[in-house]
Amino acid sequence: MAANDTHSELEDVDIAEPVLASDDNSEAVIDAEQLRRHTASSKAARRWKYVRLFLGAISLLVLVGIFVRLSMWTRPFDFISHKQPQFFPEYQSQRVQIRYGPFTVPGNDHNNGMRDFEVPDAKAPCQNCMIVWMQAGLEFLEDEHAGGEEGMWLHHTVLHNEANGALHNCDKAKRRQRFFASGNERTFVDLSVNGTEKIGYWFGSGDTISMDTELMNANEGEKTVAVTITYEYIPYLPEEFSTATPLWLDIGGCHSEIPVPSKNNKFELVSSAWTSPISGRVVTVVSHLHDGGVNLRLQKDGQDVCVSEAEYGSVSRSEGHHYGKEKSHITRMFECYDVGNMSVGEEWTVKARYDLDKHEPMLNGYGEPEPVMGIAMVYVVEN
Repeated sequence: MAANDTHSELEDVDIAEPVLASDDNSEAVIDAEQLRRHTASSKAARRWKYVRLFLGAISLLVLVGIFVRLSMWTRPFDFISHKQPQFFPEYQSQRVQIRYGPFTVPGNDHNNGMRDFEVPDAKAPCQNCMIVWMQAGLEFLEDEHAGGEEGMWLHHTVLHNEANGALHNCDKAKRRQRFFASGNERTFVDLSVNGTEKIGYWFGSGDTISMDTELMNANEGEKTVAVTITYEYIPYLPEEFSTATPLWLDIGGCHSEIPVPSKNNKFELVSSAWTSPISGRVVTVVSHLHDGGVNLRLQKDGQDVCVSEAEYGSVSRSEGHHYGKEKSHITRMFECYDVGNMSVGEEWTVKARYDLDKHEPMLNGYGEPEPVMGIAMVYVVEN
């Protein structure tokens, strides 16, 4: 009976139905979950933003570093940097420097560290302009000077005007006009004579430049350098200015390098005579010799009109010098100005005097003297 009574009581009890959350409570739970997810997502987004900013900053620094490094190679070449002009400010003169290259020169264990370079289409400083001053230089890529003390030699560099024919004591019919040349002495060509002469080299709209350069590296490893040319010019042709015509006179005629006479340390080398087809005033003479040279004489009909003396100074790091001789190198060849007139039919020659007992020459890998040069760049204002 007791069991049956209990069962009956249980059947009489109302069993509660499950209570469902109201819509308001359900939305609150969903909103909380969304908020949690949104907060987590926002934190992740912020973290990713910071990561992207960090990576962007690193990338920017890397790119800047690459640009700076590349700029050492690319920016300076065919790039015109402006300098303070020294002459003729009343004619809006400008002075610029152009770096040509890069030129990688082998170490001294390869061809005695010598290499020739050609730049067939070298950048010009200007067009339709009067160039009154020029000078060559040599430097490393980081703008540092490269000279004998650093074991680097600007053996020679020559600029040609491809549009003009040459005056030259070479019997070849067609020669390009050489209007500037320099050796390691880096003598400047000052047609203005320190601003006192209204003379320059006219570079026209159709003119183009090519460059021939020979460099030497006395160091063990290869070196990369740039050749610089600094020009000062007037950006037009003033009426009162005269134009100079360049003449190249060479002891070798068509071949500039001459072997040193054997067993003779004191000698003079003489060019063939050049018969002038023009008349005018010889306004500037710039000369070039190799180490061992004493002077270069420019003669008209057998008489000296210019004697350019070699001045010695700098000392190189290269080895192979002979004891008892000077170890210095030519630092300047003195210029001549306003040396007189030139007339049609006159014979002009150059004579290069060398004394290898007094001044040691450059030596090759066998300890023998390198070939020598004797060149005069003569600038004439034609009648």
